[in-house]
Amino acid sequence: MRNLQILLALTLVLGGAVASYSARAGGAGCQLASLSAPDVAPDVGLVSVTETRPDGPRGKIKFSVNVDGQDVVIQNGADITYIGGSSRKLLGGGGSSTSITPAVAVTGETAVYRATPLRDGKVLVKIRYETVKLERIDTTKVGDDAIQAPVTDRRRYENVIILTLGQTVSFEAPVAGGEPATFVVSRPA
Repeated sequence: MRNLQILLALTLVLGGAVASYSARAGGAGCQLASLSAPDVAPDVGLVSVTETRPDGPRGKIKFSVNVDGQDVVIQNGADITYIGGSSRKLLGGGGSSTSITPAVAVTGETAVYRATPLRDGKVLVKIRYETVKLERIDTTKVGDDAIQAPVTDRRRYENVIILTLGQTVSFEAPVAGGEPATFVVSRPA
């Protein structure tokens, strides 16, 4: 079973107030979070992020992150359902009943961006990138019952940058499949 999940975060600057809107789309429908204006001083600002992948499915994306210490999460992956457990219940008269408990392994990419204000107008930017690839699902028999365990390849990259007003930093980082992406992080003057 393949289920695409996308978590979007959108930042709007409206007359000095910063409003965040997030939406999560899944296979069974769409759940929307409410529109809210976080308690952020209007002069704290935004950090601009550009991610470029030479051969990636997303190509080039640009977005901004509030300088408010909150995570901005971008997730693109699939939910893989497997048998996480089973139990057998003996019934009167010699029969039995088996219950199967499904579990979900989340695969794909997750990027988390956080910009936190520091003293002297500086901003601490944390970027965490994780990819999870399903290698296989192993089946283990216990008596007459069987359970499954996913075997995954999990890779994680983290970077921390301190930006001053008007500064731009560029770096490469491994993303899905170990392919490099170029990140440009800037704090407009």
